[in-house]
Amino acid sequence: MITPLFKIKPLVKLIRPRAALSGTLSISLLSFTPAIGDAALLDAVNVEKNGVLILHDGDEIVVTGSKNGLCGICNKPGAPDSTLNLGNGVSINVNGPVAGGIMLKGERSTLQANQLQVNVNGQYGIHVEAKEAQVNLGSGSRIELNNNTLMANGIYLGNQASLSANALTINTHGTGSGVYISDAGTQMDIGDNSLVQTQGAQATGIYIFGRDNRASGMPASLKANRLTVTTEGELAYGMNIQANSAVNLGRGSRIETRGAGAMGIWNLGKLTADELHIKTAGGNLANALEVRQQGVATIGPGSSLYSENSGALVVRGEAATANFHGSETERNRIFSSGSYAVSAQYDGAKVNLSWSDIDIRSRQGLAIGIWAMRGGEIQGDNLSISGNSGTIGIHAMDGSKVELTGKTVIRMASPLDMALSTQDSAGYRASRISLSGLVDIVGSANAVAGDIILSMAAGSQLTGVAVSNGVNGGSVNINMDQSQWNMPGNSQIDNLTLHSSTVNFTAEEVGTRLTVGNLAGNGTFALKTDIVERRSDRLTVTGSSAGSHYLQIGNRGDLQTTGQEVLTVVETQDGQARFAFSPTTGKVELGGYLYGLQQAGSNWQLAATGEIDTPTPGPEEEEVIPTPTPNPIPDTELEEEELEITPTPNPAPLPEPEKKEEELEIVPPARQPDEPEITSTADAGANFLNINYLINYVETQTLMQRFGDLRQKKSGGNGWIRGIGGRFDDFGSNKLNGFRLSYSGMQFGVDKQIAPETPVTLGLFMGVTNGKAHYASGRGDQSSKHTGFYLSALADNGLWLDGLVKYARMKNSFNVRDSQGTAVGGHSAADSYSASLEGGKRINLTAAAQGFYLEPQLQLSWSHQQKDRLVASNGLHIDLEGYHSLLGRASALLGYRVQQKGLDLNLYLKSGIVREFKGDTRYRLNGSPERHSFNGDWWNNGLGVSAQIADQHVVYLEGDSSTGSQFNQRRFNAGYRFSF
Repeated sequence: MITPLFKIKPLVKLIRPRAALSGTLSISLLSFTPAIGDAALLDAVNVEKNGVLILHDGDEIVVTGSKNGLCGICNKPGAPDSTLNLGNGVSINVNGPVAGGIMLKGERSTLQANQLQVNVNGQYGIHVEAKEAQVNLGSGSRIELNNNTLMANGIYLGNQASLSANALTINTHGTGSGVYISDAGTQMDIGDNSLVQTQGAQATGIYIFGRDNRASGMPASLKANRLTVTTEGELAYGMNIQANSAVNLGRGSRIETRGAGAMGIWNLGKLTADELHIKTAGGNLANALEVRQQGVATIGPGSSLYSENSGALVVRGEAATANFHGSETERNRIFSSGSYAVSAQYDGAKVNLSWSDIDIRSRQGLAIGIWAMRGGEIQGDNLSISGNSGTIGIHAMDGSKVELTGKTVIRMASPLDMALSTQDSAGYRASRISLSGLVDIVGSANAVAGDIILSMAAGSQLTGVAVSNGVNGGSVNINMDQSQWNMPGNSQIDNLTLHSSTVNFTAEEVGTRLTVGNLAGNGTFALKTDIVERRSDRLTVTGSSAGSHYLQIGNRGDLQTTGQEVLTVVETQDGQARFAFSPTTGKVELGGYLYGLQQAGSNWQLAATGEIDTPTPGPEEEEVIPTPTPNPIPDTELEEEELEITPTPNPAPLPEPEKKEEELEIVPPARQPDEPEITSTADAGANFLNINYLINYVETQTLMQRFGDLRQKKSGGNGWIRGIGGRFDDFGSNKLNGFRLSYSGMQFGVDKQIAPETPVTLGLFMGVTNGKAHYASGRGDQSSKHTGFYLSALADNGLWLDGLVKYARMKNSFNVRDSQGTAVGGHSAADSYSASLEGGKRINLTAAAQGFYLEPQLQLSWSHQQKDRLVASNGLHIDLEGYHSLLGRASALLGYRVQQKGLDLNLYLKSGIVREFKGDTRYRLNGSPERHSFNGDWWNNGLGVSAQIADQHVVYLEGDSSTGSQFNQRRFNAGYRFSF
């Protein structure tokens, strides 16, 4: 039976004025069905027991009044098994105190709608409290709620009821919830692309609480896909998931909150989602995702957590767990500019991360990327962590644990910012941070009463310092396999094991110290030294040392060494480990000298290499090698400051490890060389002395080399040209002997007899000589441009004199490889002046004009080479002092002359001795003096031929060799002279 209290007319015929409610429509029997096809304007509808309500598409219910508890459609507790079919596009508009749109309390009642519009100024939009009620809101339904009471809900669903919808929109204003799901067994599925928006303090987007009064164990549940939840207001959570609740957000859901303390998701139940994006912008309590008590959150690939002022992911409780797993192709992201990005707090709390990128930004105070405290545990695989200044990458305290595997990338603002740190907390066991796999870290490790373990797989790199204070059994243990540690400051660790790995001391200033408890394996330590100031980076092993290791010390040509310095670079207690330079290096160039590595007791030190004169013990004496007596300077300890981080959102910052310089002890080697070896650069540069000397020697020609055979007298002019070539090698100097010099050149000149009656010829000449120096580790180029004049006189009795003055401008350059294969170059230019006086007499051994003859010769040559300075590209300054040379030559020619018509042929052999009477000089390597001398003598032997053709042309050839105490020479001269 239907008892209408007022008439219902089709909307197309009548729009009834919206007056105050004066009655209700009661449906007590089967159904109330307005005319089919007519959209009606209705007042409140009360559906009683077993009632059926069917509304047309587009029907509208409008309820307005001042009475408490108004509702558009009411199904009270005493009206079970009711059916409400609201069709398509029905709208319900309710305005009143504690009012609501739809109330469904009758057990097993059902509600069916599509594109339903509920607009309420009151307490709720849809309130479903009927046990096992079923609600289907179809697709595109919308609920608008403006709260005018203490608490309000867009949708309330409880008592094991179920609700389904798709593309549902809920928008609320004021305190309350967009969706409130209560009681065990209650289920809501809001399908795809639903939207929940709340505005107001404590206005949670979705609240779900599976309270279980009967201990059924069945949780309250929510399912959604591509759900969007936005809240704005203080403590306005995006989702509040209480115990015994299960939420599956499918793929692509988004949660965004704005307001002080407005968390993204608070979870004490079970949460699953893929491609979930949470963003919070509230104060320091507005965490993106917080898991508490026995809550479990499992977030899949493509997800992101963003917290503008607080933590992004926090797990706290005895069995709370967060699984945040990206994939290799879809990495997850976590961002926080609050106090931490990820945190596990208290025993039992666990965070499992994989394929995720964590970015922590500090706006003020300290911020931490991954923070484990009070026994919390965090496990990660293939993570990256980045942070700006004032942040810590990973921090563990109060007996907590962090274990990372796979590829771990940590990028702090600088190598001295903390990438890994533990904290000393009274009453707790040591915390632990463990990284294994491929590690790429820019940042330091500081173990304060905790353990830091790095097991670095091939290709790993650490750039930062590592410090352990050894308190509470804590330690830093590093195991490196084909990896590199760039160490910018003092470090102190407990165990270091290297497998084909490198520790590179990278601080700008010399004096960094690495202190290791126990050393093993095989690796390379790249150190810097300033041996002049007795300062060096240093490796100190305080416990056991084992294995074979290389030291890599960079060449420094700028140091003002003398070859007498000694410097300790490695200290061990037991002397069991072995250290050497790499086979490709062999020696180190410091200043102008070569230094090697030698063991002194249990330590290893740098000392110059070179020849050592070993005295022969007398018949009753024993050779005693003095034992070095070290005079060490006390070690400087690294000072550590205790860091206290309490479980607050703004922990105190870690101090940087203090880097202190210290002078290294001076320990003399077992023996020092009497003549320290010079470097390849010093050798090439100082050999400019030899090169200039030798080129000047080959340019100072003799009479025969210029004239061929001056037996014809021509009053006219003459022109001549000659080419020279040859090689010097086998130098005898104990230092400047590692090269050979090949040369070639050209000279030409003109001369004229002063007068027909005066047998004196005056001539001018010029020329150029080019050289190629071949050093053991490179080569050099030389050029000499020279000019001069000569005066020659020939008497009828065969006596002759020849004088010469010459000026030359010599330029030299070299390009060699130093002991570590680096190219080093240098160049210089200097002037030289020479004068020569030569005389001889031809003695015919036969009465005829032709036949054998003997010609003794004497020559005295003086030259001065100006001083020069060159600066090699490696910083080595080489100062070459000027010097004087005085050469004397005594030789004789045995010749045979043949005269025929139109041809005058002269064949000869020559032999003689040449001696250098002066030639002492010096050179300096960065100010350290070295001596050099050309003093010595050599034998010169040669064979030549001179032919005069047609009375105007002279052709001459000569080849000779010299063998002496300073060098050997092979040379060839060829010339042509024309008289006109």
